[in-house]
Amino acid sequence: MDSLPILSQIARLVADWIPPAASLAVSDEQQYVLYHPGAYDLRIQPGAPIPTGSISERVLHTHARVEAGVDASVFGLPYYGLGYPLLGEEGSFGAVTVILPPGFQSHFEALSFVMGQTADIWRPVPVEKIGYFESRQKRTQLYAGGEQYTCTQTLQVLEQRLPQNQFLRIHRSYIVNIACVDHISRDIHSNMWIHLLPPDSVTLPVGQTYLRHVRQKLGF
Repeated sequence: MDSLPILSQIARLVADWIPPAASLAVSDEQQYVLYHPGAYDLRIQPGAPIPTGSISERVLHTHARVEAGVDASVFGLPYYGLGYPLLGEEGSFGAVTVILPPGFQSHFEALSFVMGQTADIWRPVPVEKIGYFESRQKRTQLYAGGEQYTCTQTLQVLEQRLPQNQFLRIHRSYIVNIACVDHISRDIHSNMWIHLLPPDSVTLPVGQTYLRHVRQKLGF
C-alpha cells in the first residue's frame, strides 16, 4: 500500500475516538507502514515485518475483522487487538489494528442479546434466536422467530459487537446468523444469494464487495 498521506489522515482521525491508552498500527501485506503510539505502547517501528500471531497477521490471512487477545510472545507485552482489513490498489490488502491493554477486553465482549422494539414494547432478543438484521431507510430491523423488531444499533456497530463465529455481514444492508442459513445459490448472472431457514425463509443477496469475505468465512 503506497497511499501514506491518506493512511496518515486515517490514523489521525481514528486516534480521536479510540481510548487514550490505545496505539494504532497500519500495515501493508509485508510490514508496518504507520504506527501511532498511545499510553499502551508496543513500540512498533514502521518498516518492521509483521510477526506471526499478531492481529495484523491474522487480518491479512483472513481478510476479515479480527478481535482477540495476544500473549507476550509476539511483542514482549500482551495486548488486546481489534483489527480491520484495508483494500488497497490492484487488490492489495493491508490492516489497521487498534492495540489496547488486556484489561480492555471486557469492554468489547460480544452481545448476548439485542433490544428490539415493536409498537410500544421493548424485548431483549437472544442473539442465537435472531435470523438476520436489515438496514432499511436509515433504521435497523432484526428478524427473529418470524417476528420483526426495530433496534437502535447500526449494522456497523452490530458487526463489531455480535459473536464473530455466529454472524456474517453479507451486504451493506444485511447481517445473517450463519446457523440460520439453509443454502447458498447463484443465478444466471453469477450473483450469489443466501437462503435462510424457516421461520424467516427469506433470500438475501450477497454484495459484490462481500463475496470474498463470505466465501472465506464459510469455507467454499
